[in-house]
Amino acid sequence: MTKINIINTLSGILLLSHSTIAFAINDQSSSEYLDLQNAVNIALNNHSDIKIDEENINLKSIEIEEVNSSFWPSLSLNSDIVRTTIYDDFSGVEGEIEFGGNTLPISVTTNTPKFTLNLGLELKYNLYSGGQDSSRLKEANINKNEAMLTLLETKQNIVFEVIRLYLELYKTKIDYDTTLITSNLKSEEMNISNKQLKKGLISDLKNDENTLNLLEAQGELKRSELNLFERYQQYIEYINGPNRNQPLSNNLKKITLANNLDNLNINKIIDNHITTTNPNLKIARQQLKSAQTKIDIAYSEMYPKIDIFAQTSYAGRDEKNINDALDDLDRSQAFIGIQLEWSLFNGFQTKQKISKARSSAKLAKLRIQNIEKSIKDKIQSINKKLVSLNIEQKIIKKQLDIQHKKIAAEKKKLDKHLITQLKFRNSLLNLTSTEATFNKKKADIILAKIELAMIYTEIIKL
Repeated sequence: MTKINIINTLSGILLLSHSTIAFAINDQSSSEYLDLQNAVNIALNNHSDIKIDEENINLKSIEIEEVNSSFWPSLSLNSDIVRTTIYDDFSGVEGEIEFGGNTLPISVTTNTPKFTLNLGLELKYNLYSGGQDSSRLKEANINKNEAMLTLLETKQNIVFEVIRLYLELYKTKIDYDTTLITSNLKSEEMNISNKQLKKGLISDLKNDENTLNLLEAQGELKRSELNLFERYQQYIEYINGPNRNQPLSNNLKKITLANNLDNLNINKIIDNHITTTNPNLKIARQQLKSAQTKIDIAYSEMYPKIDIFAQTSYAGRDEKNINDALDDLDRSQAFIGIQLEWSLFNGFQTKQKISKARSSAKLAKLRIQNIEKSIKDKIQSINKKLVSLNIEQKIIKKQLDIQHKKIAAEKKKLDKHLITQLKFRNSLLNLTSTEATFNKKKADIILAKIELAMIYTEIIKL
């Protein structure tokens, strides 16, 4: 493994050495080096989108419990205290009536107690709601499944982005190493050129050309340094998360980049974090199920609702004060019954709800069709890209075989002093450049296969 460190000074100056660069990262782990696996774990911990999705799952779980509560009976307590004041002067009347040849005295008086206390207890249970409660429970479970898929999608996107940025950093480091070797070689050529100029072995024009070549190589090295610094910043900032509460820590952390991508063990990362394929398509299918359930909920409003209930009530009355009315509290009545509620007309609200739910279902189907087409197009595009990359890699591999043979032949000539050390090093530089291109193609192939792993049902082993 090549150990690389980045130091981001307050002045923003990039300090480069041949094998190390220093950088700061907001990480509290005790691990000395930040490898790809640790980078993935840190990013998953730092990105607030994951915490939002997890909280959304908790919310959907609460909604399920809320709907489940509708399947339980309800128990309610009702009470009222009434103080009555009568302003009518009528106090009563007395008289006589004839009944069966007899004269009977009668007396009519007012008897409205000043204080009245009523207390009632009612138990109600829904027997039938047109399937509304069952449909609402089904919808709540669908919504939770959608929230869980959204969390998986968020995690997988973060994992993929960390790997992508890592591979881009890896490729940029290869470019930097190549330009550094080139710059060093051009410096040696310039030293030799100056010596040859003093001895009159080359012209001023040739020396100027060598100087120009050196300046171009040094300029390319500087651009490569800046690109490397930019890639490091992108990588570290993404690992820290876009919504972190504090800036990059001052604690130094070391990154490890693989000399050989085969040592990355990306399959383990994929197996641990890419646990489902095409979560966006599965989310769209859950949304279709939810829309279809809304149709059932809307239709349920056309059916009657039937409740069974039991009630008992107590009453207390007194002419003087509320305390005596409370002492007089006694059971007054009890009854059990069935209540039927049926909305015969509500201004076409139910019809509009059904139409709205059907439109939502139609939109969900269209969304699924678009996603399925997008997936097919993406698979074709990635497969086409992989075919091209594999062909290019085979060609480069053949070039490497030829260059290795050429290096072996030139090494023999160098040992016999038939060629200069400079010419041999130029050949080595060409080999290094070809190897760099080969490894960059390998990184592109890995990234393309990971994209396929997030689409295909079976995870593609790298």
